[in-house]
Amino acid sequence: MRHLGNTVLELAGCRVHTVFASIFCYTFCSAVAIVVNKVVISQTPAPACIFCLQMAATLVFILLAWAGNAIKIDVPSMHNLLTFIPYIASFVISLYSNGRALRSSNVETVIVFRSCSPLCVSVLDWLFLGRELPSLPSLLA
Repeated sequence: MRHLGNTVLELAGCRVHTVFASIFCYTFCSAVAIVVNKVVISQTPAPACIFCLQMAATLVFILLAWAGNAIKIDVPSMHNLLTFIPYIASFVISLYSNGRALRSSNVETVIVFRSCSPLCVSVLDWLFLGRELPSLPSLLA
């Protein structure tokens, strides 16, 4: 860690070790989730039910955290719900296609294609929003 005077360099208000611990936990959970999903989807005749159960469990977890005052949930307005319908639809489509990809290919292939998503997003950002393309070092990372 670099020190600036008497303060420790912080990333977005968090200590560096907290950021690395968060990255490790996220990576570990993501890796375990994709392997478990692959196994369950391969053994289940209706893989869409698995994703519905996972989303229901997530909703229950969020509601329990809200009930315990651990998080704050804003009450959505009808305008916000209608605004987010395209995002909700694209999320459901991505879950479905991810499940189909997991069912018909191996985990490594799905991980490679998931890793390419930021590249596709950056090209679409450049194409439709006029943003810069990633630099060569960013592209190779």
